[in-house]
Amino acid sequence: MTTPAPWSSELPRSQDWTVRVDGIPIPVISTARGDFALWTGSTHAVVEAFASVAVSEAHLRPRSLGITPAIAGQRIALDLPGPARALLEAPGLPHLHLFAEPESQAAPAGARIIRAGTIERQETLTLGEGDCLWVERGAVLNAHLDLHGAGIRVGGGGLISGAGLARRKHIVADGCPGLRIADLLVCDPGGWAVVLGACDGAEVEDLRVLTPGSGAGTDGLDLVGSSHVRVRRVYIVSGDDAIVIKAFPAGEARTSDWSRPVSDITAEQCILGTYGGHSMEIGHELTVSHVEDIVFRDIDVLFAHNFGGPFGIHNGDRAAVRRVLWERVRVDHCYHQILDLRVMRSRYSRDAERGSIADVRFRDIDWWTTRFNEGYTLGSIGGKDASHRISRVAFERFRRDGALVTSADELDLMFRHADDVTFSG
Repeated sequence: MTTPAPWSSELPRSQDWTVRVDGIPIPVISTARGDFALWTGSTHAVVEAFASVAVSEAHLRPRSLGITPAIAGQRIALDLPGPARALLEAPGLPHLHLFAEPESQAAPAGARIIRAGTIERQETLTLGEGDCLWVERGAVLNAHLDLHGAGIRVGGGGLISGAGLARRKHIVADGCPGLRIADLLVCDPGGWAVVLGACDGAEVEDLRVLTPGSGAGTDGLDLVGSSHVRVRRVYIVSGDDAIVIKAFPAGEARTSDWSRPVSDITAEQCILGTYGGHSMEIGHELTVSHVEDIVFRDIDVLFAHNFGGPFGIHNGDRAAVRRVLWERVRVDHCYHQILDLRVMRSRYSRDAERGSIADVRFRDIDWWTTRFNEGYTLGSIGGKDASHRISRVAFERFRRDGALVTSADELDLMFRHADDVTFSG
């Protein structure tokens, strides 16, 4: 059964799209990063999107869904399996994000609840140890969130919006071991959207993030000085980095130390798109002894527009970055770079000493290109100097347009102070 999210009539509607799912009208909400339609539906559905103008071309991403929309004038129709998250692109129109979601969970006992169909506004909402905030599907919380303490839980299926608020990091978890964020939509932050600082053992699941801008400091999900973190089934389309791992002293007053070594982070089953920065990034700020055992697995990159690219490690400080795995990643589109691994000094650097990068693996990667990539899209693997190098980078079944990549030339890779770069099938 298809059930529209019961958004308040105060929430801005799209001027460019209307949507029906199995014949049922679905509200289309406008954000600074395109429009979205969200409904509850766990089975196959017929989605009809009606544009404000005639459409001659449309694409549904990710490519891995294998769905080709049918176009007739202003109508675009497609069969979408549920649950699913996808992006409908049509030239000249805002992106249309389609969220077919399973039933949301009931609020835990004792939770603070924002009810469906309502909008609650305040500048900042603070949660402490053991607190639970439940924003129901169809509810809106227009506020920054500050979280402090262990065992905090935030979920419910609703929207946390930064529209009209002061520019700052939007949802900040500061020293929150065991944090659980699940089934939330976050839109229009004025800075980094969701930040976990010193949050060991955190879990982030079924998070959807839409941030504005292009390289404007509007990251999707920042994991800072945190270890043993699991990220699953997130959908992020951001102006800057989508998922980024860092470790450095927080610029603002914080109760915990964000400059802690990082280990054991896994992000999987995610859909990512960026208008600047990198889809999956480690760095730049890494003022710790090490960052290690990082896994990105089963990821769809919708696009990496403008500068940046899908895969990035930018070690701007002293850390030893080691044992990083990208596995089963599908890149629908990028332009500036396919990958950028560097030990470097940048405007974000804080340490006098440089670090290193070692034991990086790209396994079962599929990159699809267009005529605009040839001769323009590059990759970089570069150490800072002879003492601060990149070592042991393995490309295992890396495919470009379905063909196995067997050499650096096929990826237009540039090298400096790099050792033992290998290709295998």
